Amino acid sequence: MDDTPTNNDWAIQEKVRQADKKLYYRVKKKIEKGADITELRLGDGDGSTVLMAASILGYTDTVRLVLSIPDVDRHINVKDKNGHTALDLAANEDIKKLLIDAEKGIFPTIARKGSQVR
Repeated sequence: MDDTPTNNDWAIQEKVRQADKKLYYRVKKKIEKGADITELRLGDGDGSTVLMAASILGYTDTVRLVLSIPDVDRHINVKDKNGHTALDLAANEDIKKLLIDAEKGIFPTIARKGSQVR
C-alpha cells in the first residue's frame, strides 16, 4: 500500500490549516479583548472548551495559542460531559505533545502582535 500523499490529502491539509488560522485569529481577538478563553464553552451541548475543539480538529496553532494563556494550566484537564479532556480528543501527535508538555508545566510561547506563532 502506497502511503504517498495524494493531491486530495494536500487539499485536506490546506483546508485544516486555513480553518486553524481562522479560529486562531478569532480566539486571539477574544483574548486581546480580555475574554477568559479557558472558561469559554462551546454551544455544542457536551461542554467542550475551545482547547478541546482545537485539539479534536487538529488545529495545532490554536492549541498552542490557548496553552500560552496565563493560568491555563488549571484548565488543561477539564472534562466535557463525556469525561474527555483535550488530550483524549487530540487529533495528532503534535497536539498530544503540546498537551503532555503543558501537563508537565512546559508551555509554548507565542510571538506578540504582528508576529507569527513559534
